[in-house]
Amino acid sequence: MNTKQLIRDLKLCTSEEAVKASYIKHAGFPAYIKDKVDLMIGRVLFEFKFRITDINNRYHTALAQALVYYRRIVTGVINLPVPEVLCVVDRTGAVMIEIDRDLKDAAVMDFDWSKPASSPDKKLVKHLEQLTHKTLFFNTEDETSLREFIDKVVAVSDSGSSGVRVISATNFEEVFEAWKNAFGDCFPDGTETGSYFISDLLESSVFDKTRGRLFFPDLANLCIEVPSGIYNEFWNGFGRPPAAEVQQVILSKAHMFMPDSSRRFTGAYYTPPAVAELAYRYLDTALGEGWQKRYYVWDPCAGTGNLELSHRETDRLFLSTLSMTDVLLVKNQNLFPGAEIFQYDFLNGDYYDLPEKLRTVIETEPHNLVILMNPPYAEAGASAAGGGSNKKGLGSTKIGDTMTEAGLGTAKNELFMQFLYKTRKLAPLAVIAMFSKLKYLVSPNSVKFRDSVMHGIRPVTGFVIPAKLFPGVKGSFPISFVVWKYGEKYPFTADVYTRVPGEKTGTKLFADNRNYLNNWFKRPPLDTVDIPMVGPLEIKTEGALLAKTNQDAFGFMKLHSNDPLHYNDVFLLSGVYHDGHGSAITPETFEFCMVSAAVRKLIIPTWLNDRDQFLIPPPAIQQNKYPHDEVLGTPLSYPGKESTPEQTINEKTGLPEDFVTDCVVWVLFNGCNNSSAFTAEYKGQYYTIQNEFYPYTPDEAAPWQPGVGALTQIGKAEKSWVADWLSKRTLSPEASAVLAVGRTLYKRFYRELPNLHKKKWRLETWNPGWYQIRMSMKERFGNDFPELEQLKKVYKVLGDKLRPQVYSLGFLPCEMVQGGTQVEEDI
Repeated sequence: MNTKQLIRDLKLCTSEEAVKASYIKHAGFPAYIKDKVDLMIGRVLFEFKFRITDINNRYHTALAQALVYYRRIVTGVINLPVPEVLCVVDRTGAVMIEIDRDLKDAAVMDFDWSKPASSPDKKLVKHLEQLTHKTLFFNTEDETSLREFIDKVVAVSDSGSSGVRVISATNFEEVFEAWKNAFGDCFPDGTETGSYFISDLLESSVFDKTRGRLFFPDLANLCIEVPSGIYNEFWNGFGRPPAAEVQQVILSKAHMFMPDSSRRFTGAYYTPPAVAELAYRYLDTALGEGWQKRYYVWDPCAGTGNLELSHRETDRLFLSTLSMTDVLLVKNQNLFPGAEIFQYDFLNGDYYDLPEKLRTVIETEPHNLVILMNPPYAEAGASAAGGGSNKKGLGSTKIGDTMTEAGLGTAKNELFMQFLYKTRKLAPLAVIAMFSKLKYLVSPNSVKFRDSVMHGIRPVTGFVIPAKLFPGVKGSFPISFVVWKYGEKYPFTADVYTRVPGEKTGTKLFADNRNYLNNWFKRPPLDTVDIPMVGPLEIKTEGALLAKTNQDAFGFMKLHSNDPLHYNDVFLLSGVYHDGHGSAITPETFEFCMVSAAVRKLIIPTWLNDRDQFLIPPPAIQQNKYPHDEVLGTPLSYPGKESTPEQTINEKTGLPEDFVTDCVVWVLFNGCNNSSAFTAEYKGQYYTIQNEFYPYTPDEAAPWQPGVGALTQIGKAEKSWVADWLSKRTLSPEASAVLAVGRTLYKRFYRELPNLHKKKWRLETWNPGWYQIRMSMKERFGNDFPELEQLKKVYKVLGDKLRPQVYSLGFLPCEMVQGGTQVEEDI
């Protein structure tokens, strides 16, 4: 430790980072930084500043910043040990503040914790100014005082490292696993031990060390036998019960102690405290100041009550859950004094099983009831977060049966929609505030549900967050929180958050538009026998659902679904696809198919657009009007909307001709163009697969052909249907550049033909498909040969031109999010 040099360096510092670096260099402080925390040494959390005017009296803003990080640690957002001391340091002084009861209470009060730590809530700062803190002040310009400060930091840091481990928000799961390994076999077979661990951790259990018996009075008075010596040794190694704020976090995460199989099956995931607080902020906006004094709140899937941990008027609160263990656990913690806490099977239970007080509210003042819930996300036929095993019987509830009788189709497969259905039938005038997936808002399969169940209420406010913010949820999809009230107005705009706590990153428009792109054009009749294909070069020899096409068809566009989630289910083939999901490409459907494929492939799937629905572009585009302006009533500004001169309109699609031709060229060089040309055998006969998507004429391609016998000679070949179509259009500069650079790649392909794997890629004709060309070339050169790199550059320019028009022309609802997804062009 070199205090003299430290004092000299501090005088030269010009930033808080320089102050911190000086202490790390000369005081021996470890350079350990995590999740934007300035510094953490043992149980001392530091907040460094360049200069605080009168640090002895005006340190409270910096203290508030440190308290934000303290809160994130105790709530499990930051994985660090729980601090015992906060330390504010600038270049002239230091203040050490003990984290006493007042500061711990402040960390759980109703301040705006979503603000960044660098700009804490002013109400929090004012509150801290009014408290009396246990503080030590040091003048770090004085060597003696500086040495005392450093010694005190070391002493406090060392005092936290005893033989007894502190149980914190970050290590309690580890403690649970150790406890379960030690005593799990002492419980009856099939017992879910999580609730018993929490009871034992919080010292609600009773241990008879003489007889080695452990009682759980709060959990049906279960008694088990445990080895006395092992039990005492285990808890002698941990400090229990944990701090009050840590208890709150553990309680909020009690669902994590459910067995994985049970949690995955039901889709029951706890709401993180920061997300719950954000929901309450939106309820404040929707229902007005003091709403908790005016409204009753019922959470019908409350679990351990973590969604309501910040609720103040607990005597107006109803918490019900399926698990009696959860009921006993919540009652035992006494976090909701005066609340009605009861076991109730919401999807199967009878109305008269509800408490009389709740029934009175439903019957006499339903307009003063808020049903606040985060119901399970599980879906029959899939895992809770998309993918995984089939969940047979998941929708088999009384409410599910009622929904079937009502003709609501597959809506009953979503448990959250069953909760919503019963809520609307039970209390149609109640305010609904619900976390859920987005299917009920936008999915074509939920149209009848929206019309019959959601009729008469409107979304007034809400937000969207990534599902990954809910621990245990797998998959990349959005979770919405929406507040619904009586009324008919629709649509609404939700705020978007990518992190909680964190700043809003954008907005997302939700409009119940039923003009789905799948219905844009009439599919041509299938009247001609054709070869069913399973891939560009593969024939489906058995079990094909479709082996017919239209007599005028020269290809097939696979268009399976109507959302970005099914991005990979969009591709073009030179023959019919065996499952029939899509459309034959004919002269009448060509532009529709190519534009439909382009808009679907231009938009890369993200967690946010997962369930967006592609829409038919409205005719108003022809008058240079924009669909979202009409929906919202006020103009929006977004990329691609810039004023454009009068454009030629494509007669078939009603879209600008420039846009249509750009889409055609973009698809021709996209990875979804799986066109091919080869001879195929099917049921003992040979068929010729023609490539009508070759973009160049025979006259252009003839000079590119190699020597004798490499491929079938061009001879008197006619140009492909697409080449003929392109020859009659005026192309944009961007599309022309793609075709021009594409020529250089095609030329290179023919030069390399003797070195390519002709048999594998079925290179038999003069005009192979784009799939055959790109795959055979990538096999030989990878992705780093110059012609492909140059094509990627001009292709990206064309894609960047087209992508904003997917929104501005009305194919997708408007989405304004900061820091958009980096798009990797698929060639």
